[in-house]
Amino acid sequence: MSVKLLVLYPNPTDPDEFNRRYQREHLPMGKAQLTGATGLVSHRILGSPTGKSPFARLTEVSFPTLKAAQETAALPGAQKTLANAVEISTGGAPHFLIVEQEG
Repeated sequence: MSVKLLVLYPNPTDPDEFNRRYQREHLPMGKAQLTGATGLVSHRILGSPTGKSPFARLTEVSFPTLKAAQETAALPGAQKTLANAVEISTGGAPHFLIVEQEG
């Protein structure tokens, strides 16, 4: 079973500032602090089939198991990274989802 933490960032009030902080601050922090993760992928959302998306970015963090994700989330570095996600998300609080890959 593979597990992913998905983070959806609402459209920011200042897109340039959000993108700058996301690229220079948040992604490097996630890559350094999320020990136990097997991958980190960032997506810029271009739209949706119904028009404009309410979200600007999606980040996927992969883990081999749910237990590994839970253990990583309990670490101080992961807590700091999650807090930073909230801090830089000026369009509202990010949405955090844990999903299991099937099939």
